[in-house]
Amino acid sequence: MRINYFDLGLFHGTEMFLFRDSIMPKIGFTNFFVYGFEPCEDAFKVSSMAPWTKGDNVELFNLAVGGEKGQRKIYHAENGVGNSLYPSKNNVGDKFEVIEIIKFSEWVEEYVPGFRNDINVMKINIEGA
Repeated sequence: MRINYFDLGLFHGTEMFLFRDSIMPKIGFTNFFVYGFEPCEDAFKVSSMAPWTKGDNVELFNLAVGGEKGQRKIYHAENGVGNSLYPSKNNVGDKFEVIEIIKFSEWVEEYVPGFRNDINVMKINIEGA
């Protein structure tokens, strides 16, 4: 059995770091894998350079997770924190990028074949989406 940790809305990977480098060592569990999803290119680049996103048990994806596959605009927060799919969110401006969205149920079936027998933990911080 393995623990799968899915971090949706990775941003800079702080929660991933806590899970991987603090929580898992404290409980002494070594059979785990971490998947990080961050749709915004700039935040993805920053998180990709963090030391805790390296290793054999970590994989990062520059993708958004949703109920349907496709593309959408994600609007950039004016202060860099809290990008959103919703242009009406109070802290976003007119700047946006087009992002890829995967259907999570299909993705997990394809890339995490043992998930039905594993413990699965999901952190979601996707600004209301």
